[in-house]
Amino acid sequence: MNYSSFNLFFNKEIIKNKGLELAKVKTAFKDFLMTQEQVKRVYTEEEILASSNDFYLNAIANGYDVTQNGDLVVLDKPGYIEYQGTGTSHGTIYSYDTHVPCIFYGWNIKKGESHDRKVITEIAPTLSQLLKIPFTNGTEAKVMTEVLGK
Repeated sequence: MNYSSFNLFFNKEIIKNKGLELAKVKTAFKDFLMTQEQVKRVYTEEEILASSNDFYLNAIANGYDVTQNGDLVVLDKPGYIEYQGTGTSHGTIYSYDTHVPCIFYGWNIKKGESHDRKVITEIAPTLSQLLKIPFTNGTEAKVMTEVLGK
């Protein structure tokens, strides 16, 4: 039905009307996509929603919403991009798309630096703690403790 932002969406009504099994259609598409040079992995909705020790799968699962994401999610190999022109989409889980310097500066900010891996979702809870305001809705409440001086 649609392919957008690494998500492949199936028209389940057409699949049903043709007497096909959705699971078999997913498997066929997944098998085909895995033969493509740029594809590293393809995950089904079921795989994404199940717990796993797979780093890539967990990164995808953290942003997956069954009402908005596709039936299959495609993870391209590092260095591949789906379009040409204006640069990256910041849509992959690779460090060149996710690494963003973050600087905290000002009153009551302890001097120092950290090279520990952080994720962007730690910024809002950290700011909430600094400003002494409630966490934002849906936060995992993980904060950058070195910014708080703790």
